[in-house]
Amino acid sequence: MKHFSTFGFEFTYIPDGHPKDDEERAVSYSDLMRNDFYNHGYNITCYEEEGAIEINSPAFNTTSQLVKFYNVMKKIASNYNIFTYREDSYSGGGHIHVAIPDRIYTKRNYLFSFLRNLYRDIYNRPYIMWIFNEYDDDISAVDISKYNSWIHDEILTNNNEKMLNDTYLKLGYLVNKLTMKNILDIFELPKGYSTIVHPRFDYSGRKTKDMPTTIEFRFFDAQRSLEEALAHYNFINSYLHYIDNITKNDKLIYSERDMKLFQTDYSILEFCDLLVQLKLDWKDYKEFVNRNFERRRKINLLR
Repeated sequence: MKHFSTFGFEFTYIPDGHPKDDEERAVSYSDLMRNDFYNHGYNITCYEEEGAIEINSPAFNTTSQLVKFYNVMKKIASNYNIFTYREDSYSGGGHIHVAIPDRIYTKRNYLFSFLRNLYRDIYNRPYIMWIFNEYDDDISAVDISKYNSWIHDEILTNNNEKMLNDTYLKLGYLVNKLTMKNILDIFELPKGYSTIVHPRFDYSGRKTKDMPTTIEFRFFDAQRSLEEALAHYNFINSYLHYIDNITKNDKLIYSERDMKLFQTDYSILEFCDLLVQLKLDWKDYKEFVNRNFERRRKINLLR
């Protein structure tokens, strides 16, 4: 499938050994690995975060670029006593950033409709977080419905578009009156939520030249192999095309969410149906269901 836009990963490794020493070792390894990447032609950010080593990949335009970088990263990582996961500690995330393409970004009303449909669809599918995120993680990819904001409640749950627009009008938020910054502010949730828009503005409101506005998908567990990285990327790439096609047809995704139903095998059935719509193969995603969804259900974290 055609690439939706430029994309990148936050890859994570965990030092081996006792968890209490993770931070010190991660700081040391991060400095060494940053130099290793530079020697392989990659001038990237590599740092310690909460005892883990986070590697911010370069921006990719093709999956072949991702494959090339991953193989270099795997070779570098083999020189250190680090792993993508460890059973005795939190394994970190494998967040994916995708740039909003200019064809969407430069059309204010379409940008709003696209982001609103994306957030509503993710709201409708809590099982995406349960399937892709580490089974015992309930803090780094929080359900967007839990963000306490009236405008997010309206965006996520109100199925009457005219009523929505009347609400925006009363509060100065009529869609065709929204500035680009207003729109981006609406969807820029705090760190920790499952899906976040990162505007290409710094805190003074000035436009930055080298950083596009991206959507960060935080509900992915740290990728344990190249195959998992490709499966995660292929899901997001196809999913964004799916949302884009719905928006192009001028449709509003309706709010349909039954948490009690989703806490059953219905989630797996609906996920399978989504994969069919995205033209993806179940065999590439079955392991995530077994590893995360089923274990999460056993410890009552389907919420």
